[in-house]
Amino acid sequence: MTQNRVENDPIRPRKITTLCVKSDAKTVKIELYPAEQWNDRPGAEPGKYRLKVGRAWEMSLGKYSFYTWKGVQEFFERTVQSCTLRQMESTCSVADMPAQPMAKHALVEAPDPMRNLTYAVRTMTRSFQGLDGEWYVFVMGQDEPVPVSSLVVLQASTRVP
Repeated sequence: MTQNRVENDPIRPRKITTLCVKSDAKTVKIELYPAEQWNDRPGAEPGKYRLKVGRAWEMSLGKYSFYTWKGVQEFFERTVQSCTLRQMESTCSVADMPAQPMAKHALVEAPDPMRNLTYAVRTMTRSFQGLDGEWYVFVMGQDEPVPVSSLVVLQASTRVP
């Protein structure tokens, strides 16, 4: 039995469009949602959008990332370039990869921005590249992503992805 999707469902956000990037190697689906649906979150203003890439929310600007239309276009361009670069392996450079790729659940020493200390904590995501070109990862206990360059690996992840 299939479920009928209710357009005015208050629990599920309403998307306005879907963009697909297809290459020989993979297909990336980007869904756009109006930011007004998260009006209780900072940055959720009319004319901005929240992006869902595949099944996950795009979080390079923080847990709730909102983009202007220009930002959506730039994100889409980077996605197209990423798919194209994967397809043409000979043009990929090592500079595109993080200096220290980070796995999910790795034990790292992370800076505490509130107390000017460092503490041992587990990573919650794999490393990802932010809009500024810097590589980031989310760690337990912090809502904002932390630059990979500021982390010290104490123990590599032992979990299977």
